[in-house]
Amino acid sequence: MIGTMNWKSTRMKGTFDCPECGPTEFKLRESRPFLTFYLIPVIPIGGMEVYVQCDKCNESFEPSVLSIAKPDELVSGRQRTYDDDLLTSIALMLNADAIGEPNIWVAQRVYWRLTNQSLSRSRLGSECSQMRSSRMSMSSFLATASERLDFDERLSVASALFAVAAVEGKLSPMRSKILQRLPALLAVDESAFRESVEEAVELV
Repeated sequence: MIGTMNWKSTRMKGTFDCPECGPTEFKLRESRPFLTFYLIPVIPIGGMEVYVQCDKCNESFEPSVLSIAKPDELVSGRQRTYDDDLLTSIALMLNADAIGEPNIWVAQRVYWRLTNQSLSRSRLGSECSQMRSSRMSMSSFLATASERLDFDERLSVASALFAVAAVEGKLSPMRSKILQRLPALLAVDESAFRESVEEAVELV
Protein backbone atom coordinates (compact mmCIF):
# COMPACT_ATOMS: atom_id res chain seq x y z
CA MET A 1 0.00 0.00 0.00
CA ILE A 2 1.30 3.46 -0.95
CA GLY A 3 1.05 6.36 1.48
CA THR A 4 2.97 9.20 3.07
CA MET A 5 4.61 9.78 6.44
CA ASN A 6 6.86 12.29 8.16
CA TRP A 7 10.18 10.71 9.10
CA LYS A 8 11.44 12.30 12.31
CA SER A 9 14.83 12.01 13.97
CA THR A 10 16.66 13.69 16.85
CA ARG A 11 19.83 15.53 15.87
CA MET A 12 20.92 16.55 19.37
CA LYS A 13 19.76 17.11 22.94
CA GLY A 14 20.59 19.74 25.52
CA THR A 15 19.22 22.48 27.77
CA PHE A 16 17.86 25.88 26.75
CA ASP A 17 15.67 28.75 27.94
CA CYS A 18 12.21 27.86 26.68
CA PRO A 19 10.16 31.01 25.89
CA GLU A 20 7.13 29.28 27.45
CA CYS A 21 8.46 27.58 30.59
CA GLY A 22 12.05 28.72 31.23
CA PRO A 23 15.25 26.62 31.59
CA THR A 24 14.64 23.00 30.62
CA GLU A 25 15.81 20.25 28.26
CA PHE A 26 15.20 20.15 24.52
CA LYS A 27 15.58 17.98 21.44
CA LEU A 28 16.70 19.38 18.09
CA ARG A 29 14.48 17.45 15.69
CA GLU A 30 14.42 16.86 11.93
CA SER A 31 11.28 16.00 9.99
CA ARG A 32 10.92 15.16 6.31
CA PRO A 33 7.88 13.83 4.39
CA PHE A 34 8.36 10.54 2.53
CA LEU A 35 6.33 8.49 0.10
CA THR A 36 5.91 5.06 1.69
CA PHE A 37 5.39 1.57 0.30
CA TYR A 38 3.86 -0.79 2.85
CA LEU A 39 4.80 1.70 5.59
CA ILE A 40 8.45 1.75 4.48
CA PRO A 41 9.83 5.25 3.64
CA VAL A 42 10.95 5.13 0.01
CA ILE A 43 11.10 8.56 -1.67
CA PRO A 44 11.46 11.98 0.02
CA ILE A 45 8.70 14.29 -1.25
CA GLY A 46 9.54 17.50 0.58
CA GLY A 47 12.27 19.50 2.23
CA MET A 48 13.82 18.92 5.64
CA GLU A 49 12.19 20.80 8.52
CA VAL A 50 14.39 21.44 11.58
CA TYR A 51 12.87 22.55 14.87
CA VAL A 52 13.45 22.59 18.62
CA GLN A 53 11.07 20.63 20.83
CA CYS A 54 10.83 21.46 24.54
CA ASP A 55 10.78 18.36 26.74
CA LYS A 56 8.66 20.09 29.38
CA CYS A 57 5.83 21.89 27.55
CA ASN A 58 6.26 19.93 24.30
CA GLU A 59 6.06 23.16 22.25
CA SER A 60 8.09 23.44 19.04
CA PHE A 61 10.30 26.43 18.21
CA GLU A 62 12.61 27.62 15.47
CA PRO A 63 16.27 26.56 15.90
CA SER A 64 17.20 30.22 16.46
CA VAL A 65 15.67 29.94 19.94
CA LEU A 66 18.88 28.14 20.95
CA SER A 67 21.82 30.26 22.04
CA ILE A 68 24.07 28.09 19.84
CA ALA A 69 22.08 28.99 16.74
CA LYS A 70 22.75 31.93 14.47
CA PRO A 71 20.48 34.96 14.99
CA ASP A 72 19.04 34.48 11.51
CA GLU A 73 18.40 30.78 11.06
CA LEU A 74 18.95 29.34 7.59
CA VAL A 75 16.14 27.93 5.49
CA SER A 76 17.28 25.58 2.73
CA GLY A 77 20.77 27.08 2.88
CA ARG A 78 19.72 30.74 2.99
CA GLN A 79 18.66 33.28 5.57
CA ARG A 80 14.99 33.51 6.45
CA THR A 81 13.29 36.52 4.89
CA TYR A 82 10.13 38.48 5.63
CA ASP A 83 8.43 36.44 2.89
CA ASP A 84 9.35 33.19 4.68
CA ASP A 85 8.03 34.45 8.01
CA LEU A 86 4.83 35.75 6.43
CA LEU A 87 4.15 32.39 4.78
CA THR A 88 4.78 30.46 8.00
CA SER A 89 2.51 32.82 9.96
CA ILE A 90 -0.28 32.40 7.41
CA ALA A 91 0.09 28.61 7.49
CA LEU A 92 -0.12 28.58 11.29
CA MET A 93 -3.28 30.68 11.21
CA LEU A 94 -4.84 28.36 8.64
CA ASN A 95 -3.93 25.31 10.73
CA ALA A 96 -5.81 26.72 13.71
CA ASP A 97 -9.12 25.56 12.22
CA ALA A 98 -10.70 23.96 9.15
CA ILE A 99 -9.29 25.17 5.82
CA GLY A 100 -11.70 25.82 2.96
CA GLU A 101 -11.39 27.27 -0.52
CA PRO A 102 -12.09 30.85 0.66
CA ASN A 103 -9.23 30.57 3.19
CA ILE A 104 -6.83 29.39 0.51
CA TRP A 105 -7.85 32.13 -1.93
CA VAL A 106 -7.45 34.88 0.70
CA ALA A 107 -4.08 33.48 1.82
CA GLN A 108 -2.80 33.55 -1.77
CA ARG A 109 -4.21 37.03 -2.35
CA VAL A 110 -2.74 38.48 0.86
CA TYR A 111 0.68 36.94 0.21
CA TRP A 112 0.75 38.40 -3.30
CA ARG A 113 -0.32 41.87 -2.10
CA LEU A 114 2.42 42.00 0.55
CA THR A 115 5.30 40.34 -1.32
CA ASN A 116 4.45 40.87 -4.99
CA GLN A 117 5.00 37.13 -5.44
CA SER A 118 2.49 34.44 -6.31
CA LEU A 119 1.82 31.65 -3.81
CA SER A 120 0.92 28.26 -5.27
CA ARG A 121 -1.52 25.91 -3.57
CA SER A 122 1.18 23.26 -3.37
CA ARG A 123 3.63 25.58 -1.59
CA LEU A 124 0.95 26.75 0.83
CA GLY A 125 -0.14 23.17 1.47
CA SER A 126 3.44 22.06 2.02
CA GLU A 127 4.01 24.82 4.58
CA CYS A 128 0.80 23.93 6.43
CA SER A 129 1.83 20.27 6.45
CA GLN A 130 5.32 21.05 7.77
CA MET A 131 3.92 23.21 10.56
CA ARG A 132 1.50 20.46 11.59
CA SER A 133 4.32 17.91 11.53
CA SER A 134 6.57 20.04 13.73
CA ARG A 135 3.64 20.96 16.00
CA MET A 136 4.72 24.59 15.82
CA SER A 137 2.29 27.07 17.39
CA MET A 138 1.84 30.74 16.52
CA SER A 139 3.20 31.85 19.90
CA SER A 140 6.31 29.67 19.70
CA PHE A 141 7.04 30.78 16.12
CA LEU A 142 6.56 34.50 16.77
CA ALA A 143 8.73 34.24 19.90
CA THR A 144 11.72 34.19 17.56
CA ALA A 145 10.35 35.56 14.28
CA SER A 146 9.20 38.87 15.78
CA GLU A 147 12.79 39.64 16.80
CA ARG A 148 14.03 39.72 13.20
CA LEU A 149 11.03 41.62 11.78
CA ASP A 150 11.00 45.40 11.89
CA PHE A 151 7.97 47.34 13.16
CA ASP A 152 6.29 47.78 9.76
CA GLU A 153 6.82 44.12 8.91
CA ARG A 154 5.23 43.05 12.20
CA LEU A 155 2.21 45.24 11.47
CA SER A 156 1.84 43.81 7.96
CA VAL A 157 1.96 40.28 9.40
CA ALA A 158 -0.83 41.28 11.79
CA SER A 159 -2.90 42.63 8.88
CA ALA A 160 -2.33 39.46 6.89
CA LEU A 161 -3.30 37.18 9.76
CA PHE A 162 -6.50 39.11 10.44
CA ALA A 163 -7.46 38.95 6.75
CA VAL A 164 -6.82 35.19 6.62
CA ALA A 165 -8.64 34.54 9.91
CA ALA A 166 -11.76 36.58 9.18
CA VAL A 167 -12.64 35.14 5.77
CA GLU A 168 -16.19 36.10 4.69
CA GLY A 169 -16.70 37.90 8.00
CA LYS A 170 -16.49 34.68 10.00
CA LEU A 171 -14.03 34.21 12.85
CA SER A 172 -13.66 30.87 14.63
CA PRO A 173 -12.93 30.76 18.39
CA MET A 174 -9.45 29.30 17.84
CA ARG A 175 -8.42 31.95 15.31
CA SER A 176 -9.99 34.68 17.44
CA LYS A 177 -7.86 33.53 20.38
CA ILE A 178 -4.69 33.86 18.29
CA LEU A 179 -5.66 37.34 17.08
CA GLN A 180 -6.24 38.51 20.66
CA ARG A 181 -2.66 37.53 21.53
CA LEU A 182 -1.04 39.11 18.47
CA PRO A 183 -0.26 42.55 19.96
CA ALA A 184 1.84 40.89 22.67
CA LEU A 185 3.35 38.27 20.36
CA LEU A 186 4.37 40.89 17.78
CA ALA A 187 5.34 43.53 20.36
CA VAL A 188 3.02 46.22 18.97
CA ASP A 189 0.71 48.51 20.95
CA GLU A 190 -3.07 48.26 20.75
CA SER A 191 -3.42 51.45 18.70
CA ALA A 192 -1.03 50.27 15.99
CA PHE A 193 -2.66 46.85 16.02
CA ARG A 194 -6.12 48.36 15.45
CA GLU A 195 -4.75 50.26 12.46
CA SER A 196 -3.30 47.03 11.05
CA VAL A 197 -6.71 45.37 11.43
CA GLU A 198 -8.34 48.22 9.49
CA GLU A 199 -5.73 47.83 6.75
CA ALA A 200 -6.49 44.11 6.49
CA VAL A 201 -9.63 44.94 4.51
CA GLU A 202 -7.51 46.51 1.77
CA LEU A 203 -5.45 43.33 1.31
CA VAL A 204 -8.32 41.20 0.02
